[in-house]
Amino acid sequence: MSSALDDIRKRELRWTFCLALRNGRDIGVSEKVFRAIARDMKSGLSDNEVREMVQYLASAGYCTLETLIDESVLAVRTNKLTDLVEYNCEAPPSIARPAKNWGLV
Repeated sequence: MSSALDDIRKRELRWTFCLALRNGRDIGVSEKVFRAIARDMKSGLSDNEVREMVQYLASAGYCTLETLIDESVLAVRTNKLTDLVEYNCEAPPSIARPAKNWGLV
């Protein structure tokens, strides 16, 4: 049961990371920001697990990674990520993007 819950939390965290990347625009988002997000969401992930999650997003084509002088990572969004967060493409099952709900109430 806990592994299913952990999987859901990781999928939600990936979506939150995608939103952070979108907000980072072309400047990018540092690894320290991703760690702070994970900490605030009480994910319980280690720094290495956070880096692995960011590397996953890069390998899926949602961002590019640059290694900084202090050997931390800077992630910069790609057009593929923009399409994902703007609901212009399907989301992979590994990212818990909420259903599009833009109807007027």
